[in-house]
Amino acid sequence: MDKELEKRGHFFVRYADDLNVYVGSKRAGEEAMQTLVRLYERLRLRINEAKSAVARPKDRKY
Repeated sequence: MDKELEKRGHFFVRYADDLNVYVGSKRAGEEAMQTLVRLYERLRLRINEAKSAVARPKDRKY
């Protein structure tokens, strides 16, 4: 996953199985979220939608 995010030019922080991806706009965040869902599905993993969101960093807890 890290290599794919780097290839796409995203800035991100990972801690164990948690991941924060930083983009420039809400639209870019929504597109990144859709991409992550597809990539994780290929790996047969799920994103916890209750804990996931597209939001400003100051509005989220890490």
